Amino acid sequence: MTRYQSWPDFRAAVDELYTAAPFKTRYVTKLRPGDGAIVVRATNDIVSCSYQATSLDDLGRIEQLNHVIAQRAHNRAFALKAREPRASTKPAANSSSSKPNTAPSGKQSKKGASSNNAGKKKSKRR
Repeated sequence: MTRYQSWPDFRAAVDELYTAAPFKTRYVTKLRPGDGAIVVRATNDIVSCSYQATSLDDLGRIEQLNHVIAQRAHNRAFALKAREPRASTKPAANSSSSKPNTAPSGKQSKKGASSNNAGKKKSKRR
């Protein structure tokens, strides 16, 4: 694990991790109330980077990094949705939804109008 002392170096390392493997990169923020520090850690299971923030100036930087990572994750999800094929919205040519479900003799089946129950065999319980 690499512990960075300067924020610009940590930020560059996190950007590099995320752009190299966006689906495997995890980003964790942890508060340690005993010493009043916030530990920020990013990993992709091969390389791990961490930064310990102790000043109030670092909170704004961490918030900005959270925003950037969330924005990238959202854009990645949006790009994946855009690539999905769309389903056809045309109705089937032979569908007759206005006709009631009838048995072959012209009468309704014993189980009702549902076509799901008409051709099923009853299972025997033992």
